[in-house]
Amino acid sequence: MDKPSRSEKTQPGNPHELTIRQHVYPAKSIGRFVGAGGVDLLDWKNGKRRKARPNDSMFCADRAWSHGAEQGFMKQIEDCFQQLTDDVLAEGQFRTSPARQHTITEFFALWGTRAHRRQLASQTLETSGTPRVAYTRDELENLEKNNIIGFRADGSIAARDIAAPVIRLNIDRVVADMAGHSWGLLTASEGEFCVPDAPHRPIVPITPTLAFMLNGLSGPVTGRFVSLLNAAQRQWAKDYVFARDLSACPGIDLAVHGD
Repeated sequence: MDKPSRSEKTQPGNPHELTIRQHVYPAKSIGRFVGAGGVDLLDWKNGKRRKARPNDSMFCADRAWSHGAEQGFMKQIEDCFQQLTDDVLAEGQFRTSPARQHTITEFFALWGTRAHRRQLASQTLETSGTPRVAYTRDELENLEKNNIIGFRADGSIAARDIAAPVIRLNIDRVVADMAGHSWGLLTASEGEFCVPDAPHRPIVPITPTLAFMLNGLSGPVTGRFVSLLNAAQRQWAKDYVFARDLSACPGIDLAVHGD
């Protein structure tokens, strides 16, 4: 990907309350890994291991997709997954159903697609044969607030407005590709799970000791198995992994010099 562009700023004070900082992996999900001072973050991008709160910029994109997408279909997917996670934690087990399987798959697809598209090479896209309307900045922001794409005086549109349907289509493709496969809930009998910057493997950690895994059988797994999963997560992560306590995660090389 080309060098990412600087995100487009809103008007001073953000009068239309547009979402600016957009979590790739939800803040509520990160919060389940918070220990003393935050989560334990291995940040290769900046060459350090540090504590981070769920709203840390490392976990967020800046206006990489539209406000309507963030508050619309993305929120709907997140809300369903968070409710499922809360129910699983309250029940103390994972009672599977087609609806629950779909919820996990959609969330997995959302997480992966947002991670892949968290940076825009350009903030606008040139178009041809489209209306050229001299909307004010305030009018453009009001259109975005109402999930409407606004063409600019030069015929261009905001790249984040196009990113949103692309993300939606990719989620649908991943869900279709994963049809017929089922998620199981792994319980670490030793050690803890880490969370990577993007789900390069079909694993969705939900607490330090619980993780959904595609085609996995629900039940306890050994520390050796946790180590293998963590090592794979670390190997494919690009910028970071985090956990409640990385020292409790077998299979994680704590070096911060990068890949």
